[in-house]
Amino acid sequence: MCDVTKDNFTQVYPEIEQSLRHASFIALDLEFTGLTAEGEHVNSLFDSIEYRYQKLKMMAQKFSIPQLGLTAFVKMKEGNKYEAFTYNFYLFPASWGPVDSWLTCQASSLKFLCCHEFDFNKWIYRGVSFLTKKQEEDLRKMMKESPFNLARDIDDDNMMKDIIRKVGDWLSQEQDDVMCIGEFDALQGLYLQLGLKRAFPSVNIEVKDSGEINMIPLLSINSLTSLFCLLLDSIIDNLLGFTKVFQLLIECKKPLVGHNCLTDMVLIYEKFHCPLPEKLSEFKKNVHEMFPCVIDTKTIMKEYRRKFRNLGIDIPSTALQSLYLSVKSAAVKMSVMDTPAIIIHHNSTKYEHAEHLHEAGYDSYVSGYVFLTLAHILSVNNLGQASTTLVTFHDYLQVLKPCTNKLNVIRASVDHLALGGKEDSSSYPHWLHVQAKHSTLDASELADLLQEYSTVDVQLLNQKTAVVAVRSVTGCRKILKDFRKHETLKITRYNVIQHNKVVRYSLWGALALMGTVCVWALFGGKPSDTG
Repeated sequence: MCDVTKDNFTQVYPEIEQSLRHASFIALDLEFTGLTAEGEHVNSLFDSIEYRYQKLKMMAQKFSIPQLGLTAFVKMKEGNKYEAFTYNFYLFPASWGPVDSWLTCQASSLKFLCCHEFDFNKWIYRGVSFLTKKQEEDLRKMMKESPFNLARDIDDDNMMKDIIRKVGDWLSQEQDDVMCIGEFDALQGLYLQLGLKRAFPSVNIEVKDSGEINMIPLLSINSLTSLFCLLLDSIIDNLLGFTKVFQLLIECKKPLVGHNCLTDMVLIYEKFHCPLPEKLSEFKKNVHEMFPCVIDTKTIMKEYRRKFRNLGIDIPSTALQSLYLSVKSAAVKMSVMDTPAIIIHHNSTKYEHAEHLHEAGYDSYVSGYVFLTLAHILSVNNLGQASTTLVTFHDYLQVLKPCTNKLNVIRASVDHLALGGKEDSSSYPHWLHVQAKHSTLDASELADLLQEYSTVDVQLLNQKTAVVAVRSVTGCRKILKDFRKHETLKITRYNVIQHNKVVRYSLWGALALMGTVCVWALFGGKPSDTG
């Protein structure tokens, strides 16, 4: 079973580690407890890349990751085959001692998860915990300075109080050295042992996984404190949970693949690493150091869609599932030799014959499948169909260099964020200036009027004028053509000097200053002849 919860995380972790270390690349996908914003925080074609980062930063601080999918694609020894190890993690933030994260949800996002049969009980009751660096440091500092205070939380739990009462009765009756109180998972067992040690400091009590409690001979206070610290260290290690997987991803430095994955990268940084830096440049630098090779399949399609069309490969949509069905089709497989065969590991066979859209594990598998197929098509085309040279994974990375570390940006003034450098200049959006000939303008009504031509965003300059950002050049041209003789609106291409008063006045001011300097140089700047 590829679902990973706190019940099986410790058991599955060795396999996760082995598959990640041996992978040629790793595909990633996330689900969110919220995504969209309101008012000025809504994505806009007017957004610069810096402003968009600030919007994403606010979103990442507010919402959480209920589910994360990882698929490790391991190259098999024979032929062009890869084995896919998929893990579908349910994640729930840790809460203990000074660590208590806010968990905000957006109704529309939860409704979306409901529509795709998300298991909310598994998320909240069985989710794997995680910590940021700061949270781990705070816990370890408190463990070192006041371990008994860190354990105090446990005493307030009703279940703990009930068990302490029962154990107290057992100890007072001086019966058997073993008492059974029911089964617990690893973390509950550690909590319980810590709480009992605090309640009965003069008795050494051991809690076993089976739920048995053993009474062991008395210990000194120094020995008890040492045991406390050992238990606390075990609890913190348990609370780290998925953070250990994240740290392993950083250590392995494998190519990381996602689909439309900018938001994913922002969120995993905030939730498993550190609070997002204020400056975009620092975020880009840090992510690039952690993950030197990140490939967005959405960017691949933007970069090479025309080339695929020229090769006779029709991919009508870049939405993930549609893209997957296109590259998986017999027509695509027949169009190029030796396409990679992907063997699903037995831990995730539920993905072999059924679609599980918007389940993070499934979407990570699909993203990796799409990446491998697209990379193979481009590599074979690069070498030539008649070439007898075997295509390697290194060839895939080489052919995709133009779009590596470029994460797709939705509805902004740029089309990508470059992790490894500066963003390329964008040819869109196209700006139009709109002026009402008679009445005033309404931004929503104007957007509704023009959106049939293309994706548009509107900014009012005043009651009668507005700037419109248009996503497509074709749509921009058609708007100019259709509104050339419009009765109520005058629409022209936006000109920064003609239509921006601040720029215009600044330019006139600069020209006036230059004129003054020239006059001074001609008449007032010469040395005096009188001495």
